[in-house]
Formats: sequence, C-alpha cells, structure tokens
Amino acid sequence: MKLTIKLVLFLLFIYNILFSNFAIAQDEPKCPIRIYETGLYLGWGSALLEYTRERETPSSFDQVIIEQLYGAYNSVELAAIACEPAIPAWPGWRQKQKYLLNQAEKLQNTTDHKFKRGRVYNNINSTYYSWGADLSIMVFDGQTINTTTCATCYFQLGFSTAYAAQAFRQGEEALNRNNDVKEAKRQMKLASGYLMRALKVLETYRDIQQPRGSIIILCCDLNNLDLKNRISALIRNSRDPDNVANCILKANSISSDIKNTLDNYRESGSNNNSYEYCRSKYCPECDNQIVLLETAVNKDCQKCLDKNKELIAKCMNNGSSPNPEPINPNPDPIPNPSPVSSGTKCPLKNADGTYLVIDSNNNPSDKTQVKCSYSSSGLLKYQSPQKNGKNHGEYRLYNISKNIHYVMEYGTYNNGRKDGVWKTYHLPNSSGKVVLASEKIYNNGVKILEEFYDSRDFLSKRIQYLNGKKSEQTRFFPNGRKSSYITYTPDGKKSSYKAWYNDGREK
Repeated sequence: MKLTIKLVLFLLFIYNILFSNFAIAQDEPKCPIRIYETGLYLGWGSALLEYTRERETPSSFDQVIIEQLYGAYNSVELAAIACEPAIPAWPGWRQKQKYLLNQAEKLQNTTDHKFKRGRVYNNINSTYYSWGADLSIMVFDGQTINTTTCATCYFQLGFSTAYAAQAFRQGEEALNRNNDVKEAKRQMKLASGYLMRALKVLETYRDIQQPRGSIIILCCDLNNLDLKNRISALIRNSRDPDNVANCILKANSISSDIKNTLDNYRESGSNNNSYEYCRSKYCPECDNQIVLLETAVNKDCQKCLDKNKELIAKCMNNGSSPNPEPINPNPDPIPNPSPVSSGTKCPLKNADGTYLVIDSNNNPSDKTQVKCSYSSSGLLKYQSPQKNGKNHGEYRLYNISKNIHYVMEYGTYNNGRKDGVWKTYHLPNSSGKVVLASEKIYNNGVKILEEFYDSRDFLSKRIQYLNGKKSEQTRFFPNGRKSSYITYTPDGKKSSYKAWYNDGREK
C-alpha cells in the first residue's frame, strides 16, 4: 500500500511541476511545448486507466487520472492560444475541453468502477490517433491542406513517451507491491509498444521536413537528442523485469529532454524568413503563380523550385542549413522504395545463379550470413539475414512490375521474431510511383498495431492489439474522418460499435 501511495504522490508531484508553468506569462508563443504537454497528460492518464481498469473498487489512482484530464483541458486551450494560425492547434478545442470534462465526470460519478475505467480508457487512448489527425492540417496561401505536421508529431511524441514512462513505473509497482512478475512484464511490454510508436513518429518527423516542391516544413530540431538510438536501446532493455528501475530513469530522461528542447524552441516566423519571401528571392518567376504542394501551374516556376529547394530552405532558416537529418544518421533505407536502394548487402543483380549466401566478414566463427534469392532474369527477389539459423536483421522482399524493381515488403527480425516497424507497398501506379500499402508494429514477435492504406495513400483501416489480440479497429473515409469504430473483449468478441456518415454525423 505504501508503494501505491508513493507512486500517486510522485505523479502528483510531476503534475504540479507542469501545471504550475501554465500560470507563468510567456514572452513568446510556445506552440510546440503546449501541444507536447497535452500529449503528456493524456498519455499518463491513458496508462493509469489501463492499469486500473479491471479493478472493481475505487482506486487511489482515480483522482490522479482526473487531474491528468484537467491538465490536458488547460493545455488544449493554451495550445490554441499559442500556436500560429498557419499551424492550427485543434480548431475545435472547446469541444475537446467538453469531451475531457465529460470523461472526468464519468470517473467521478459512475459507481461501476471497472466499467467506467474501461470506457474512459478506450476514449482517452483513442485520442493518440484522432487528436493527432486533427492537428494534421496546414494553412498555405489561404487554403487549408490536410497533411501531417510538426504539431501532429509533438502531440503523439508526448502521448507515447508519457505512456511508456508511466507503464514502466506501474511495472515496478507491480513487482514491489506483491511480486507480480506477470503484471510487471505486461506493463513493460505495453511500454515497449508505445516506444515503438514513438520511433514511428520520429520517422514521420524526419520525412515531413524533407523539401517537397513548394512546401517546406521546418520543425523543432531534435537531432542532437539522439532519440532513435536511445529509444531503441530502451526497448531492448525492457524485455527483462530486472531492468525496470533503469527503464524508468531512461524513459523519464527521454521525455524530459524532449520537453526541455521544445520549451526552449521559438516558432519560426519572428526570426526566420517566410517561405513567400525566400521563394520570391530565388524564383521570381513564381510570383503571382498558384503553387500548392508539389505542383506549380507555371512549368518554369516548378523547375526553379525543384532546382533551388535547398537554397530556399536555407533562406527560411535565416541563412542556416535546416539540416533535417540526424547527427548520427540511421535513416530508413527505403523511405521511397522506387527505385530500389543501392545500399543493400545482396547485389541487386546476379546473373550467375538464383541463390547466393554472403558470410559476414568471411569469418567462420561468425554465424551471421545473408541469403539472397534471385529471379530467372537475375533480379533480387528477397534478402534474408540469418544468425544461428534464425532470421535476424533487415529483411526485404522485392518485386518487379512495369519494369520497376522495387521493395514490396521491408522489416527487421530479432532472433527469428518480427520486431519494430514492417512495411508493405502497392504495385507501381500509372506514373510509376510506389506508395505505402501497410505498416505493422511488432514487439518481439507480438503484433501491436496495423495500418492499411489505399493506392491513393489514404489511411483506410487501423487495428490495435493488446497482448497480441485485437482490441480496437477503426475504418476511415478518404477525407480522414472515421467511418466505423469497434472495440473487442480480451477473448475476441465485439464489445462496442459506432459508425458515422462521410460528413461526420453519427449513424
């Protein structure tokens, strides 16, 4: 009991530190930190709800959860006030405040404790995607564009890192309270799953800052935090309950470092040059032309934009290079799989045969090797790394269609089990472009999340898993709105169902 109270007091301490900052008047807008903090509150609350949702009686955590919801309530409003009009922070923020109040009232007033925590958990946990999607808009040349933004990533990083840190603390509490190793492992597995989500967000964060025709997005620079390597190392350490105390320290450090970096960040605009100014400086032929996303009406304008991407980005950063790549780069080898990356270990062509085995460093004591399979025409079919007879490392499956040799599936094995993010791709479209078909996240062979995309690159379906079993399924219209939402019980039966029309009205 003492440990439970100690954990509650620790959470209240963290809450008071953050919440006290809200009363301090800021000289400059703090858009990123406000959005990130909203994610922190909801991530903490979601983890606590999951931990306590099977309890039939009142929990000492209930009041802490309610305070997290109130913290998010205040942070949503502060984000809306702080953020630039070009990056709207939840245009419907007042409705979101009402939603949070409604969830808090359910926790306070409903007498069926197990029922209420389960319902509120499903609602708060779903904000990771739904509220993130609501931030995926940008105002450009007076038009609103649906696209993943820095703000989307700030929110989801806050949610996922807070959930992971809290789940690790809950794992330690389970161990110390009554030596519940099974529950500790379950909490650590949940923490690892949300760290996987954080890695996916960082991947998106890098990609959206790449110059894309007439759109250049500059986010807060997180490169020197080395987040990818730190989070990956934390995921590896999370498989042993004996490491839980160290995992708590590492997770808190990651979350705190992101918070401090965002807290010291100043939105570009007051100090940096605008995109319009820099575009006019290097491509005056684009003045008075319609330029949206990757297409310009004037071909000379588009040619100039393509040629001067880096100069325009440097101009917007007040003469400094935007440097979107990490200091110690370890990028996804196939951010766009067409054409095939030339950096694979297996030769892309092998006319001598249909099979090839490459030993690691030609060292007989090293049991690591890469198996390469080729088609009858000599093109690589798949690359499969092996260690001690098991798949281990970067796996790639290739295909050829319309004379395009491309990666059809990509992922990583860890001692024979799928681990991390796995991706599949559609056949090349009429213009030869290969687009994402699915993304799946695994933790040591256990599936955590699946997302499916249609040939137009629109998210069509998302399935979330808990302990390897389907827990939630959401379908989407092409405009990004939900079309249906289903929850499942631990034994796989449908628990609840909702459906909506294309305009957002509930059926």
